Amino acid sequence: MMAWISENFPIIASVAVGFLAFLSALINFSRERNAEAKNMKILKAYAEIYSLLPNEVASKNDIEILISHLIRKQLDKSTRKADPSSIILLIIIAVGGGILVYYLATWAIQQGSGFLYVLFWILFWVTLFFIAALFIAGWASLYKTDDKSKK
Repeated sequence: MMAWISENFPIIASVAVGFLAFLSALINFSRERNAEAKNMKILKAYAEIYSLLPNEVASKNDIEILISHLIRKQLDKSTRKADPSSIILLIIIAVGGGILVYYLATWAIQQGSGFLYVLFWILFWVTLFFIAALFIAGWASLYKTDDKSKK
């Protein structure tokens, strides 16, 4: 069993990097969908409150401004476009990270023991966590942002 693990661990680790990329994309997609559903519920609640208020109430105008702001924010979010360079960079990180993790695990297993053995395993785990952090940060900057203050 140990021989199988030591022979196949580099491949398993490099596939895990690709799985990590897929998993982070799935989590990001799910998080965005949940936030969108939550925003729609809030917008619906404000619209209901707005319709129940009489016209003479001063806060009705404030709720109208709030509703228009939320609609504008939701519209901006739904019409944004993905940044191709971010997508390409995430793919490069996934492929390059998988290759790097594969070779670090292979070199660590080949060393067997000693200083280089420990060094390669430390580099392996640092690289793995660094790639995970890059995926998380990369999904945050996936979409192009239009800075309206510069226009």
